[in-house]
Amino acid sequence: MAKYLVEMPHTKETCLQSLDEMAEKGSDLLGSVWFGCDMGDHTGYALLDADDEHEVKDMLPNPMINTARVVEVKRHTPEEVRAMHQM
Repeated sequence: MAKYLVEMPHTKETCLQSLDEMAEKGSDLLGSVWFGCDMGDHTGYALLDADDEHEVKDMLPNPMINTARVVEVKRHTPEEVRAMHQM
């Protein structure tokens, strides 16, 4: 299983609809999302566990599937990061 950073942008006008649709998908998703809405950044951020990007997108509300940014993230030691940049 991998970790994915997910950014789910939405507009002020679709904010409540997006919230309701996340709640309909189940409390696991909604409980994992951090919102920037009160700071004027209408985006939900989550760190989710999944087998692949398709599984992550299946967790998201339909309107967000095409606009969400899904990035697999990993922890690396400083040595591993240095080695990646030397290739």
